[in-house]
Order: sequence, then C-alpha cells, then structure tokens
Amino acid sequence: MLSPLPRLPWAVRNEITNLYEALDAQLRILEATCRACGDCCDLNRFGHELWLSNLELAYLLDSAKPGSTPADGVCPYRLDGKCTARVGRALGCRVFHCNLDAASMESITEAYLEKMKKIATAHGIDVEYGELISSLSNYMAQPG
Repeated sequence: MLSPLPRLPWAVRNEITNLYEALDAQLRILEATCRACGDCCDLNRFGHELWLSNLELAYLLDSAKPGSTPADGVCPYRLDGKCTARVGRALGCRVFHCNLDAASMESITEAYLEKMKKIATAHGIDVEYGELISSLSNYMAQPG
C-alpha cells in the first residue's frame, strides 16, 4: 500500500524552499548553468531513473501538476521540450547539469539529501523514496 504524501505546512515548505535556494546558489558558484534545453527530462537518453523523497514529491505536486500522463523514460513535466516544474523540481533535477561531472553531481546530491532528511526528522516526517514516473503514476491514480 502506498503511503500518503506528507502534508507540507508552511514551516516545512519554507525550509525546503530555502534548501533549494541554497543548492541553486552553490550550483551558480560552480558555474553549473542550465541551458533550459529539456534534455535532462528525457531520462531514457541518459539511461537513468530519477528517484526522489516523499517530501520532494509533495513539494513538486504542490508547485505544479504534471502536464502529461507519466510514461516510461520521459518526465511528464516536460512540455515542448521544456520543464514546466522549475520552481518545484526535485534535488536530482536541480543537480543534473550537462556541464557537471558525475562525481560532483553525486556528492552534491548526497549532501542535500542529508539536509532534506534533517528537515523531515525535525518535523516528524518519515522519509520514503520512489522513482519519479512510477510515484507520479501511483499518486495520480489514487482517488481524491
């Protein structure tokens, strides 16, 4: 049975927003610029899956609803080759940059996942992880 998504009261949402802003600032320092090409949304092209925590998924869904039905390998927030969930996108989306090496992306992701876990712990939220496409499909299929 799929666990319900955690509620994101203002304090939790604010902490996640601040975490994302700190990450974006760190990436700017590393000159990890996004060309907004939408290539990262084509997960099959890079041969990987995007995993995110239940906090990230709740934040993402609070920020934007998917533009299409989730399908294998392509993010449903991709519309006309562009991301329609820039504000609410998950850590993995924020960290993935065409001009960053894999080791740097992995290190940054791990550091910010730990910070996300601390937010959850501070608010009594159990952290769960799921793959983006299947998680969205599961939550969209739930009634109400």
